[in-house]
Amino acid sequence: MKSISINQDLYKLTIGRYKNAANPIKYYSVEIALDIFEELNTSSALIFTNSVISKDYISSFTSKNKDIFIASHSEQILRSHNVKNSILSSELKNINKKFDFIFVDLTLNFANDIIKTLNFYESILNPGGFFITNILGGNTLYEFSNTMMEVDLLENRMINRMLPKLSSEGLLNLSRNSNFKNAIVMNNLFVKTYSNLKELVQSLHEISHIYPMIQSNHPYTTRQYWKSVESQYKNLYQFQASFEVLTLFVIK
Repeated sequence: MKSISINQDLYKLTIGRYKNAANPIKYYSVEIALDIFEELNTSSALIFTNSVISKDYISSFTSKNKDIFIASHSEQILRSHNVKNSILSSELKNINKKFDFIFVDLTLNFANDIIKTLNFYESILNPGGFFITNILGGNTLYEFSNTMMEVDLLENRMINRMLPKLSSEGLLNLSRNSNFKNAIVMNNLFVKTYSNLKELVQSLHEISHIYPMIQSNHPYTTRQYWKSVESQYKNLYQFQASFEVLTLFVIK
């Protein structure tokens, strides 16, 4: 496996290359991971996917080497990718294999114990192996959250609308408190403008990030409520939405 410097070569591969992509939130970290994967010329890899990674990207990984495992929390997602080596996340703890490259895409937000999760991935990574994961940071969707709180105030109520939030420093400290020590975090903020609230929500479904917001507010998810949110969102932010992508890179 080819080695990559985590300080110099990494930045040459990543900085600024995908900020102008048609959908940078959806594919930014995936393209970075694919670049590094190709540069490493590795013999074994684990890709933990959710619905955000398209079949084209999975094919880009699997076509490079036959020894690629695709993991997911969903049997439906694994069936849709139709790859030879697939495994449910609940079965990963029983895998008797180590990898040179591990990419975990937009799932760390929902881990019950992030340090325990990082330690697990460290345990199945070969010495000299490369680990990449991304997470949506604390500035993600602040316009949406603020709009919902404004509507609450107008309707004389206030409820908890917490989403998983983490800063670059917080993610780096978590990695340092795990068995991963040699880590860096890249922080990129993307702002996208949507035509209406429905288009934004469809985009959030793609990155599996709307569910905590919807589920925590189920009693209030009436049609009239969302009409009020849409009207207020347009007035305050013109349907702009911010996405802060934190990407953690580690060489074991």
